[in-house]
Amino acid sequence: MITLNEVTSIRFSNMGLFTGDADWIHPKIATATYELIFVVKGEVFIQEADRQYALQEGDALCLQPNTLHQGFRKSDFCSFFWLHFYADGFDRIGLSRFRPSDFSSAVVFFKELNHLASLPGENDLIECKLLTFLLQQLSCRTVKSKLFNDVSEFIRIHGNTPLSVVTIAQKFHYNPDYLSKVFIKNCGLSLKKYLIRVRLDHICKLLLSTSLSVKEIAELCGFESDNALIKFFQYNKRQTPSDYRNGVSLSHLNNR
Repeated sequence: MITLNEVTSIRFSNMGLFTGDADWIHPKIATATYELIFVVKGEVFIQEADRQYALQEGDALCLQPNTLHQGFRKSDFCSFFWLHFYADGFDRIGLSRFRPSDFSSAVVFFKELNHLASLPGENDLIECKLLTFLLQQLSCRTVKSKLFNDVSEFIRIHGNTPLSVVTIAQKFHYNPDYLSKVFIKNCGLSLKKYLIRVRLDHICKLLLSTSLSVKEIAELCGFESDNALIKFFQYNKRQTPSDYRNGVSLSHLNNR
């Protein structure tokens, strides 16, 4: 068990990666633990008490202990990490539904925890990493400017295309330098670096959640060739797409 302060503590229970077939629906269940769900593929439809959540790829949800939850709609070929933990004073952290800003980093994080969960004596490390992750998500929930939200949403929707600072500035009728300052103030990254991160995130998402070849991914992401994608990926991630895809093994898989 790891304690954040006098009243907030976390104790890991178990976790795994669930993969569902066509027409799967979450069973009706209530557990004594909190359950953290992170969707890596498809959509997951969960109702907790009288509140319904339609979770998409990249969404996370923390379900409350001793509260009935169940599926309210069928899912097709979804996949998500699930993690059970006990906690005291968790309401002080206050996370329910959230979306990590970097999908690929979140997938790697859960893969790493899943691997550690298969090893004996690693619960303390899992709890430290889990608490750090949750606090990071909490710190990201600061109020952002409307301009930043509008531009970042446009970038998210078009993240598979080769956007540039100039084209985005023209789209929103702002000076490129001014837009870059807005992004630095709201997320700590210049607009150029943010664009690179979003494009990398999209590539990583396809590498981790599909069996598409590098060439196919290059075509989907607007690269002129697979070699161009490989050079872009190696320069920014310091490894090849194939090495990244095979970097972390999965240890605990299940079908519910």
